[in-house]
Formats: sequence, C-alpha cells, structure tokens
Amino acid sequence: MRALKIVVVALLAVVAGLVFTIYRLTHMAPETASVSEAAPAVSPVPETAPPPAATTPAPVTEKPSPVPVRRRVVQPHSASAEAVQQAQPLPPPPAAATSPAPAAPAPARTEEAAPEVRTPAPPPAPRQVTIPAGTILVVRTQNTLSTARNFKGDTFSVSLDEPLVADGYVIAEKGADVEGRVVIAEKAGRIEGVSDLAVELVRLRTSDGQRLSIATGLHEVKGERSRGKDAAKVGAASGIGAIIGAIAGGGKGAAIGAGVGAGAGAGTVAATRGKDASIPSESRLRFELRAPVTVTERR
Repeated sequence: MRALKIVVVALLAVVAGLVFTIYRLTHMAPETASVSEAAPAVSPVPETAPPPAATTPAPVTEKPSPVPVRRRVVQPHSASAEAVQQAQPLPPPPAAATSPAPAAPAPARTEEAAPEVRTPAPPPAPRQVTIPAGTILVVRTQNTLSTARNFKGDTFSVSLDEPLVADGYVIAEKGADVEGRVVIAEKAGRIEGVSDLAVELVRLRTSDGQRLSIATGLHEVKGERSRGKDAAKVGAASGIGAIIGAIAGGGKGAAIGAGVGAGAGAGTVAATRGKDASIPSESRLRFELRAPVTVTERR
C-alpha cells in the first residue's frame, strides 16, 4: 500500500511538472514569440522519484509509466503581441530594381568636313557645221584690181557683203574679212590681144575668230579688144600720107605718101596695147564654194 502511494505521488509530481512547464511556456510565449515560432517546444523529461527506502514491498504489478512524447506546440500569440504587430506599419515593398535609363550617346565629334568640291560636268563636245559645196559667198572689193599692176599669185582683201549662214548657224557676219588671190593676170598683146584677170577666194574669218581655208570658183574679167581701132588708126595714117605725097609730087608722090603714112600708122599701133582688165573698188562679186568646208566651234 505504501508503495502504491509512492507511485501515485510520483505520478502527481510528474503531472505537476508538466502543468508547470506548460504554464511557463504559455506565459513566456509573448516574449519569445519570434524564437518559439522557429523552434518547436520540447517537453522536459519527467523526473523520476528517488527510490523508496529499502523495504521489501509487496509484489504489486506496476503499470508502466507513460513515456513523454515530443509534440510541436503552437504557441498562441497574446493579444498584446498582435496589437503591437498591427500597430507597426508594414515596411514599404522594396522598390523594383530598375536600371537607370541609358543616357543618349553623345554625338560623335567629327572633324569639320571640308566643303564638298563638285566636279563640274564636262562641257559638251564642240559643234561642227558643214558649209556645203555650191554655197554662194558675196563680197565687196576694197581696192581696184587690174592687170596693169597686179600679177599672178598676188593676194588682196575683200569684205563679206552678206552673212554666211549654214545649218541655221551664222558662220561669218557681214563685214567679215575675206582673203583673195590673183590666179590670172595677162596683159593684152601688141597689135591684137585681150587682157585677162581672174581671182578667187582662199580664206575667210569666221564669227568666232577662226581663219577658215576655202576653195571657190574664179571671177574673171577681160579687157576691151583693140583690133578694130588699130585698123582705123592704120587707115587714117595712110590717107594722111597720100594727101601729103600728092601735094608734094603729083600721082607718084601720092603713092609714096600713102606708103609712108601707112607705115607711120602701123608704128603708132605697135607702140600701144589693148586696155587692161580691171575690177574697180567697191565692186560686188559672187563666188561659188567648190568644195564643202567643216567648221568646228571654238571653245
């Protein structure tokens, strides 16, 4: 019976220890709430009662003492702890880590570009105009040309009396210088003959200052014939001689006088020539181009 009491007392002591432990844990939870939430409560190992005095108890079948079980006790939060937690403002959510916007790249500092040099377009090819054969050139003489003073090969100057136009372009204007050449210069023969003068154009000054070689036909003039006048001169001299001879010596004298007069007349004719061929100053002449001429525009 005594042993039973001891066992009961031991059990009561164990129960009291458990109750005390639970009480302590319950009242200390607010102070260690943060710690107790992380770590589970560990039930203390029940203390065993000291062995009874050395007495031989009556054999009694003892019940096995309960083995303490580890339990995870969720400690209730006290009202004050909850109030404190509610009173404290929640920390603001962390700002989203935003990377700063990349700065606009600074414009690359380039060296001042040299002013662009524009290459001018190549000039168009110079135009070419062909003066066809058969074109008429009208010129005006500046000096008198004559077989009396001009010879074959002499050159002379005339001026263009009408503009020279080809393919719509004025090749040479009125008044342009033109160069000519004497091709034939023949004087009249003794007793009988005709003087002959022929000229041509060989060079032309164009509107842009070029000296253009040309080939034209001839402009030819002839002197007056002297044959009839020469015969009249001989006859007149014969008549005068006959009259003089008749006065001097009758019929025979007349015959002698006629012969002498005829000889004198023939000598007079032999001493003179026919008239010279000439082209007066300010004469307007026309020349025909014998071959085509190509003119290249001067830049």
